[in-house]
Amino acid sequence: MNDAGQRGVQWLFENYAELEQGERPALNLDLDRTTKPPEYVSEETLEKFRYTHPYMKKRKLNWGIVDDFDVGFDAETDCLTFPVKDMTGGVLFVQRRAAVFRQQPHQHLGHRKLCGLAGQICLAHTARLGRHA
Repeated sequence: MNDAGQRGVQWLFENYAELEQGERPALNLDLDRTTKPPEYVSEETLEKFRYTHPYMKKRKLNWGIVDDFDVGFDAETDCLTFPVKDMTGGVLFVQRRAAVFRQQPHQHLGHRKLCGLAGQICLAHTARLGRHA
């Protein structure tokens, strides 16, 4: 029998419907998202990263991609830098990718760091690479 879902609707009302109206606190939803403009990374900060590194070629980043997406290199952290822009083109933060993996003799762990500027959270991911024989 096809009742177009009427039996299901009736069951829901019988089992879950509340007909009493009580006092509910008002929802205070702040939907005005234009009150605080975003803080952009300055052009001066981005200029510090406008260098190339051999790791870019190893990762198959051609110069067109590097130029179009403003991929750079931070010599202080040995990381490639990837500016992350909003829809207006302003740079919200800079994502980093380690270009040099350091391994100490007593450690068999590689570190892959993802760091953001302008108040972003810095994450570190450690991956097991292997063991010495």
